[in-house]
Amino acid sequence: HAMKAGFGQTDITPPLGVQPAGSGPYRNPAATRITASRAAQAMAIACGRRNDAGQIRSMLDVSMPTIDQPLRDWQAVVIGGGIINGISERGVPPAVRVREIIRSDATLWKRWERSLDLASKMADDATVPDGTRYDALRMMGVESWEKRGAQLGRYLTRVTNAELQMGAVSGLADMYSEAADRALMEAMPELTDGNRELALNGIVKREGGLE
Repeated sequence: HAMKAGFGQTDITPPLGVQPAGSGPYRNPAATRITASRAAQAMAIACGRRNDAGQIRSMLDVSMPTIDQPLRDWQAVVIGGGIINGISERGVPPAVRVREIIRSDATLWKRWERSLDLASKMADDATVPDGTRYDALRMMGVESWEKRGAQLGRYLTRVTNAELQMGAVSGLADMYSEAADRALMEAMPELTDGNRELALNGIVKREGGLE
């Protein structure tokens, strides 16, 4: 018998004004604008978790800005909050995995590097919603400590919005770097309870995987 396969999708993005559930008071404010559908982010996280090279390559190809376009909110959500987040949840270094998948394609790699540069600017742009800046901070974690460590480290202070602090913690944890781990350990007194737990879990989970 022939096997048939299909794909279905329901857009579960809540309407403006709805207060979605989250991991804390800083993660679930009432929605004031829609930057990307929940379905798109859920698909991207699932793609990263599956860690399938073909699927990750295809999703990066459709979500990265072309060489003359800006990084849009939905693209940061899909790349940082979706693909990178999903790969990280598998216990795999996102930077290494993405490099394995697209480094041989010069055009894709150039778009990838440009996307990361644009994410660095987006992360510091106070006019961008905090949730999207969180995704941009996650994107920065696939670069080296030498290149992005100081920028991410600025978001570890106790006066930082807790969602942005979470993005910085996640980004530093994704670096698989002893220097990044030292920065997280030194910042423990400054972190919220949830972000402190996130930092500790990230460090413990990766023991033996440091460069």
